[in-house]
Amino acid sequence: MRILVTGGGGFKGSHLSEKMLKEGHDVSILNTYSNISERNISPIKESVNVIWGSITDSEIVDKSVRGHDVVFHLASRINVDESLQDPLAFFHANILGGYNILEAVKKNNNRLILASTCEVYGDGHDLEEGETLNEHSELRPNSPYAASKAAIDRISYSYFKSFDTDVTIVRPFNIF
Repeated sequence: MRILVTGGGGFKGSHLSEKMLKEGHDVSILNTYSNISERNISPIKESVNVIWGSITDSEIVDKSVRGHDVVFHLASRINVDESLQDPLAFFHANILGGYNILEAVKKNNNRLILASTCEVYGDGHDLEEGETLNEHSELRPNSPYAASKAAIDRISYSYFKSFDTDVTIVRPFNIF
């Protein structure tokens, strides 16, 4: 299978890319360049197609998505504290970038697996006595980062419902 991993130079993305390679898939990575991302993909760099670019660039996104069967969308700005200092940067990257991915996936008829986050649920302090957190729990984001992830989570769901886009949303908790 031909797989594109956005954010494939990040912690989760580089490990996912490595796993997909080991399973015999043809893997491409779309990531903004940094020394950290270069280091993260160094063990697999010769085995993957690396595209250095931003998900906020719709032309790069469209060209990157084309020809793939599945897009794992992990690319995003992720630092909660930084989102408190510059919310717009997080809205731009996470919402606009996610929108670009959705449009490209819709156009190219790919499957999309969106990495959302547990942060969309908030801190859980407002749960009723005996209430447990599950995928049907209300989204109550507490930071601009979490709000941007909740927004693209729900926009992705709207593409599933409105355009029959093949979207799966996962909301992982802390990964180490």
